[in-house]
Amino acid sequence: MAKVLLLNGSPRAMECTGTALQEMVGVFEKEGIETEVIQVGSRDIRGCTACGKCRRGMPGILRFSQRHHDLISGQTVLQFR
Repeated sequence: MAKVLLLNGSPRAMECTGTALQEMVGVFEKEGIETEVIQVGSRDIRGCTACGKCRRGMPGILRFSQRHHDLISGQTVLQFR
């Protein structure tokens, strides 16, 4: 089964971006596609520094919870039409 992970980068979870994401959730769910929205806009997230630690199985600057890591590691497919 397909699953779509939606990341809300707005610091205001239910303003315009959040409302748009909720509309997308409704469309995906009507099609039987599971969704999850993760609010990241209010978190202190830094960009990758290319330290290379992830290639050696060690945590680098970007740290995810195990649940989020499982969602994005090797399972992410971006498709644009």
